Amino acid sequence: MNSDWPWIEEHQRELARYCGEYVAVGDGRILAHSPSAGDVIKAGRASGLEFFIMFVPISWRRVRIYPIRTRSIRRTSWEPLYQVTLAPGTDRQIRVQMLVDSGADVCCISRDTGEELGLVASPSDLRDTAEGLGGTVEYVGRAVEIEIDGHRITVPVAWFQTPEPIDPILGRETVFDCFDILIRQRDREIELRWRGPPQE
Repeated sequence: MNSDWPWIEEHQRELARYCGEYVAVGDGRILAHSPSAGDVIKAGRASGLEFFIMFVPISWRRVRIYPIRTRSIRRTSWEPLYQVTLAPGTDRQIRVQMLVDSGADVCCISRDTGEELGLVASPSDLRDTAEGLGGTVEYVGRAVEIEIDGHRITVPVAWFQTPEPIDPILGRETVFDCFDILIRQRDREIELRWRGPPQE
């Protein structure tokens, strides 16, 4: 279960001030906010506190049919976010609130987040485009080690190359093979149950 969700839910009004930005949260407060994930990661690291980052969507607390939101029909403020550590055990590790999305083929991270993990794009990289309701975006494929509830796996990641902020997404590939996903929206809970490492 996402141990950070109670804080997120309690501070929704405060978070709404930072729509379209990333925030770093530590010691029960917002440490930094910026459209750049890299900037908030740097600020979080500089604080010396344990922290996580999350993206506050432009229309926070609205319905999302990624990436479209509408206020009129939404009945709950709950988001299916889950705490994930990127590059665990390294000096670049980042705790991120990722949107669990069964409609996404792979995990997705922003350009800034990838750069903070030490990812480097080169001209020889095969660049591809991902399509969604909001249009297309260019990305580079990478393999990134992540940790969920103490379990480490390496997953394929679409590292977006556009500067716009995005929801960090926990997609199906590898993740859904290794975990059973249980969503109890009425209870505002999401649980990832470990099944074991991916089959070769």
